[in-house]
Amino acid sequence: MKNLVWNKIYLTFFLVYTLAVFTPFSNAVELSSLFSDHMVLQRNHVINISGTAKPNEHITVYLTNSPHLPKSVVNTRASEKGVWNTALPPRKAGGPFIMSINGEHASKTIKDIYIGDVWLASGQSNMDWKLKWEVNNWKEEVKDSNYPLIRYFDVQDNVQTTKQNTLTDGKWDVASPKTSENFSAVAWFFAKKIQQNKGIPIGIIDSTWGGTPAEAWTPANALLSLNGYRDNAKSIIENPTRWDKKIADATIQQNIKNAKLFHSTKHKDLKLSSTSYNDNQWIKESVNKRITYTDIVWLRKTIELPSSVISANKLTIDLGHHPQMLWVYLNSTLIGKKGADQQPKPFTVNLNNSSAPVLKAGKNVLSIRAANGWDNKVRFGGRPNKMKMDIISSDTTQSIDLSGQWRINNTLEGKVPMPPAMFKTESVLYNGMINPLINSPIAGVIWYQGESNIWRASEYADLFKAMINSWRTAWNLPNLPFIYAQLASMHAQQPKPTNSTWAQLREAQTQTLAMPNTAMVVLIDAGEAYDIHPRNKQIVGERMWHAANKLVYGSTKESSGPTAIAISRNNNKLIVSYKNVGNGLKANGELLGFEVAGQDGKYYNAKALINGDNVVVWSNNVTAPKSLRYGWADNSPANLYNEDGFPAVPLRLGE
Repeated sequence: MKNLVWNKIYLTFFLVYTLAVFTPFSNAVELSSLFSDHMVLQRNHVINISGTAKPNEHITVYLTNSPHLPKSVVNTRASEKGVWNTALPPRKAGGPFIMSINGEHASKTIKDIYIGDVWLASGQSNMDWKLKWEVNNWKEEVKDSNYPLIRYFDVQDNVQTTKQNTLTDGKWDVASPKTSENFSAVAWFFAKKIQQNKGIPIGIIDSTWGGTPAEAWTPANALLSLNGYRDNAKSIIENPTRWDKKIADATIQQNIKNAKLFHSTKHKDLKLSSTSYNDNQWIKESVNKRITYTDIVWLRKTIELPSSVISANKLTIDLGHHPQMLWVYLNSTLIGKKGADQQPKPFTVNLNNSSAPVLKAGKNVLSIRAANGWDNKVRFGGRPNKMKMDIISSDTTQSIDLSGQWRINNTLEGKVPMPPAMFKTESVLYNGMINPLINSPIAGVIWYQGESNIWRASEYADLFKAMINSWRTAWNLPNLPFIYAQLASMHAQQPKPTNSTWAQLREAQTQTLAMPNTAMVVLIDAGEAYDIHPRNKQIVGERMWHAANKLVYGSTKESSGPTAIAISRNNNKLIVSYKNVGNGLKANGELLGFEVAGQDGKYYNAKALINGDNVVVWSNNVTAPKSLRYGWADNSPANLYNEDGFPAVPLRLGE
């Protein structure tokens, strides 16, 4: 994932800077990598073009459907510093086009350009999440991705303390089964829906980074008025060199960390997976409960097997839920790996393969090397009924319980560094990954982020609004459409009402709807309790499409879920009135997710019934209800919809 390889960008930070400063001008005409073959330009907008050349060089730009057809032509001249910019008149959707940029000493030609709608996809890992990272039905989706009028540009990770004006890396990919597995899944499903319904070329610019907070995507000057972000923003503006040093230091530590995680041979030297290794001095602990260790963790379990295993032809090993990285060995042989972007699933071994481990009657050793490159915390176990080994013969299957006691050690490969996550710093991703895009008009933004701000949920509404306003100002598009995903459910459902930072963050996201030309996609029904990365990305992309269809493309169809507009009381009942009900309210089974409180503020689960465009809510534990919450939990069973299939917006009223 991007959030595991961010250091690669920093490795050449000072080298790139030095070359940029000290390399003399070449004869080449250079443009941002955004201007490259297969690009999509925004229709009905002035086409801004800029680049570098020799100082004072005369530049001519042509745009045409064919070398033999009339051209749009503009002329400009590079400045004393070798920078030039110009603009071509707006065009309707169409293509392919050819663009030629001709200088006095060199020229550049860009081929297979289309004009259509360009959407910026941004946020953290749930927007970054690629099709091949095992989203639902991903292989079939890749097979069905031959859409040559959808093009995709992946902005490279780039932390910068000052605003950058160009992209030096990246290319446009034409959607096909050869390329699409590396596309953002949400962006892909969104683009596919637009292309299928509108028939116009679609460009997706993916500027995402896993684990990043909204303040990293917001320019520093927009943060100066916000408590909690002002000091760092001011420091970055006034002393970027100091922050560059921090970035460089963190890069060194990240390289050491990656070497330990992925390239260390110490475990081989110590023979930690060997059946002969003596682990008697290791900690002995049950994985029937959830356990957490830091650094690189080794787990070993000795399994006694009967002589019948000799005839087995296949085995599967299920280790339950384990979101971190795993290397799994059986009798010294590596039988499988699991990356951080892969779903937990059983490891399958064909025992008839000559390279497979040999099961033995008697003592067998299962060894696991576990690591978590994100926070260095390895979390394991807690689901004993899911931990087992199945030994499969032609006529029988023997199951071995793998729960209970394991030998555990987290010291043998040494401490793993935990460098500061500089990519989370105020403004640095805006500087490196958004500002280089602002001269290229876009149709709108799709955004999926918020998980990294839950611990500061009370500040998120102001922060998010500041970010949106700053982007609109930068693009000089005050009504730039902004469509964003509300956080999906996460963690185990609780039987009783409780406080929830996830719910508070969702509330802040809802408050952002007060801004014009915004739309929010509710995902309260689309989460996974044990995975912060839900694999149903289809539903996110499709709901974003419905929002765009109404916000941008003029549809009159309902595109969002029921939203509460008023609350009133009738004796011991609260009555919630809704808008966006479409063809009516509905629930899938008993209406769940409501809770009420009286004067004491203590909430109880509530009964609820639909009555027209209203929902009537009550609890026998509250005789005089004063306030109400719906979907107010990290993971709620909330199930109120409109007949169009959109879930109701979580809320709290009356507090």
